[in-house]
Amino acid sequence: MFTSPRKAFTLIEALAALAIVAIALLALIRLNLTNIRIADRSAAATQAALLAQEKMDLILARGFPTPSTASGTLDRDHRSWQWQTCVSDFALPHARKNDYAPLRRVDVSITWNEGSDAGNFNLTTYVTDKK
Repeated sequence: MFTSPRKAFTLIEALAALAIVAIALLALIRLNLTNIRIADRSAAATQAALLAQEKMDLILARGFPTPSTASGTLDRDHRSWQWQTCVSDFALPHARKNDYAPLRRVDVSITWNEGSDAGNFNLTTYVTDKK
């Protein structure tokens, strides 16, 4: 009597399939962790931009700023932010001083350092006295 071969997987085939699935799952897990890290960096950069704009708005809300520097630390959103502001006189190149209203350059710098996630965001604007 002739018997047909069994229609089943061998142990080696099952182990090979399991190894392929395990490698694929590890790659997906690593990809997910990378996505989380990128999203966290993006959130930090967005928060830094908002903090810089907030500091800039505080300086400009007082009117024409006087030349000065200031710095400090701010704890927000489970992160420590260092900020620095600098207001300085600005002269246009090749222009006589009486040809234009006085200009000031306003720089705001926000830095953060959380483990391997460190960054810096700078915001600069120029303002004139509206007299």
